[in-house]
Amino acid sequence: MTDWRKMSAGDIGRAIGQGTIDPVVLTEEMLDAIADHPHTGRIYARLTETRARAEAKAAASRAKIGLRRSLLDGVPISWKDLFDT
Repeated sequence: MTDWRKMSAGDIGRAIGQGTIDPVVLTEEMLDAIADHPHTGRIYARLTETRARAEAKAAASRAKIGLRRSLLDGVPISWKDLFDT
């Protein structure tokens, strides 16, 4: 798998479209990175792991049949808790 940590969201999206990054694998790697971070509890107010996995699986299915919703379909995102008002 490509080292996504040094890639822009657009580059990750293009790699998903080319089939070199799998959204499911990417999501699992990102969830693992979040879990392994020593300050996870202070960084995120809430993790929606089940939803992230479901969204990644759906994005991977769309990518396989060439029906991606956009360049960013399958690219995981996170909302910082500063949006949780």
